[in-house]
Amino acid sequence: MATMDESRLVTVSAGSAVPVSSSSSLLEHVYTFDVLFIVLIAVGYLIVRTALQGNKSTVTPISNRSSVHAKSMVDDTSTTEGSSDESCAKTNRTLNFSRPAGRAARPRRGNRQGSGPSECHRRLNNAVIMAESAESILELVQSSGEQMNEVNLATAIHRVARWCRKSPTAPYEVVCRPEWTKLLDLVQAGITKYQSQGLSNVLWALATMRVDPDQHKELIDELLEVVELKVTEFTQQALAHTAWAIATLGREGALMVAIRKQAEPGITSSAPADLANLIWALCASKVADDSLCATVCNVVMSRPAEFKAKELADVALAFSIAGYTNSSFWTLVKDSILAEGETYTSGVLATLALALAQANQAEQRVVSVIVRVAMIKMKWFSATEIVRLVEACAILKLQNARLVAGCVAKACAAGSGLTPLEAKQLDSACKVLGMEHAALAAWNK
Repeated sequence: MATMDESRLVTVSAGSAVPVSSSSSLLEHVYTFDVLFIVLIAVGYLIVRTALQGNKSTVTPISNRSSVHAKSMVDDTSTTEGSSDESCAKTNRTLNFSRPAGRAARPRRGNRQGSGPSECHRRLNNAVIMAESAESILELVQSSGEQMNEVNLATAIHRVARWCRKSPTAPYEVVCRPEWTKLLDLVQAGITKYQSQGLSNVLWALATMRVDPDQHKELIDELLEVVELKVTEFTQQALAHTAWAIATLGREGALMVAIRKQAEPGITSSAPADLANLIWALCASKVADDSLCATVCNVVMSRPAEFKAKELADVALAFSIAGYTNSSFWTLVKDSILAEGETYTSGVLATLALALAQANQAEQRVVSVIVRVAMIKMKWFSATEIVRLVEACAILKLQNARLVAGCVAKACAAGSGLTPLEAKQLDSACKVLGMEHAALAAWNK
C-alpha cells in the first residue's frame, strides 16, 4: 500500500490530518457555513426587533403591572369602600405622583369591593412610612386624610407615636395640633372596619402618646368594643400590644380576661418582648394569678439569655405587682444588676428599682448600684421614670436627699413632660420621705 509523504499533511484538528490537496476545499466549506450562520442570526434579530417595536404601544412592561390583591405595607388589608377615580387623582397630585409623559393609562380591572387596596392607598401608605417626622405625617393627614383608608390611618397614627417616643415632650406637643385631632376623628369614623392589626396599632399609639383616657373616652370605648368582637383573630404579638395599651390607659374589665384566655396557649412560644408586655398588662389589670406567673417564670428561667434588660425588668415589675415570689427569678434579676447595671438605661434602672422595692427584694449592694448609676444618668430620665425611682425610694425609706432633689428638679424643669397625675405621685412619695420641695409645690399649684 502506498504511503503518503508526511510533508503533504496539514493538521485540521487534534488527532486528525488531511492531505494538502484537500485542505483548501475543506476551508471553503467551513467559511461558507460560518457566513450562513451569521446571516441567520442577523435575520432573526431583525424579525424580533421589528415585532417588539410594532407592539411597544400595546404591551405593558411587567415592572409596571400590579395585582389588585397586592398586600398592604401593614398586616391589615382592609380598604375604603367607594374609592373614586377623582379621589385617587387628587391623592396623586397631593403626593406629586404623576404619570410619565407619553405613557398611556393602564385599563382598570374593575372596582371590586374588598379586593385589596387601591393604587392611591398603597402610595399613601408608602408616603406615611417614608415620612421623616411626626410633623410630616400629620401634614399628609391634613392634606390627604379624606382619601386614606383604615390601613393608611392605622399606619399613620402608629408612625406618629413611634416618632414621638424619641422625645419625652413630643407627645404633648403633637396632641395639641389640629392635625392630630383630625387624625383621631378619621380613625373613629371608620373604627368598625379595622382588622386586628389595625386595632392593635391604634390602641398602642394612643397609649404611647399618653392621651387623656377621659378626654378620649368615646374613641377608646368604641375601640375596645371592636377588639372584644375580634379578639380571636389577634396574633400573639397583637394581643400583647393591645393588652399593654389597655393597661397603660387604665382600662380594666372582661376584655382583659378574654385576652388572657386567647393568649395563654401561646405564652411558652412568645417572643420575650411580647411576653413581658403581656404579663405586665395582665398583672397591672389584676387578671394574672400565681399559675400564670409561674408559667411565665418558667419561660424566663429556661431561656434567660434571650431576655434583654428591659424585658427582664418589665417581667420583674409585673411579678412585684402580682406579689409573685420565686427566689430563683429574683436572684437572676439581682445578679444581672450587679453584673451589668452600669450599662442599663434610665428606664431599666427605674423599673428595676420599683420592682425590687415592691417585691421586698432590694439588697443594699444592689440598691447602691442603682443609685450610683441613676445619679450619673439623671439627665436621661423621663418624667415617668423619675416618678418610679422616687416611689422606690419612698418604699425603701431611702433618705438620699441628693438623689430625690435631683429627681424633683428634673421633673419640674420646663419640657419634662410631667403630667398632673405624675406630679401628685411624686409629691406623695416626697412627703413619705419627709422631703417636700418648693419647686414641686409650685408646679402642683
